[in-house]
Amino acid sequence: MKRVRILALLLLLVASSVSVSARGYGRGGMGIEGFRFGVKAGLNLATIKSRTEFDYKSGFYVGIVEEFKITDNFSFQPEFIYSQQGALDKDDNDIRYKYDYFLLPIMTVIHASDMFNIQFGPQFGYNLSAQKKDKQGTTTPIKSDLNKFDFGFNMALGLEISHNFSVNVGYHWGISEITNKADNRNMVFNVGLVAKL
Repeated sequence: MKRVRILALLLLLVASSVSVSARGYGRGGMGIEGFRFGVKAGLNLATIKSRTEFDYKSGFYVGIVEEFKITDNFSFQPEFIYSQQGALDKDDNDIRYKYDYFLLPIMTVIHASDMFNIQFGPQFGYNLSAQKKDKQGTTTPIKSDLNKFDFGFNMALGLEISHNFSVNVGYHWGISEITNKADNRNMVFNVGLVAKL
């Protein structure tokens, strides 16, 4: 049910973004040629930086991007992302921590060339759910153990395959603690595809 609400939210954001882009931001402002709407999806390798050692856990992310072109080489790009994160217990990989987040990265994009771009910026996150799965397969909700909000910094490299498609490789450094009980922070490698209109 939660995933249905997440998809509904993403569809609402898509509809509002297309509506805004169709208006072109008005005359005298940033025209439609300065705006690009897109979708992105890919794979996560997530872990938790802590005094306790954790291994990486796989997951996925999906969402939308809105690129506002300021100059030929510089863009501002807010994103709206659903992301699966968490970690594996270092001593027993059968114990899994699965966290679902709604993320709002606010990225600066520098187009270093026609093929490559560099992206960096802060990321704000909201925890949607959290659970622990033990070796017997028992799932325990642990959302109450996590802070609702998360904050960190992103950096990524993009390879422009064509005008409409690019491949991104990135990393997220968690800055805020995700729990009050320990010095735990989200750390996520990701790789994926971006398609823009």
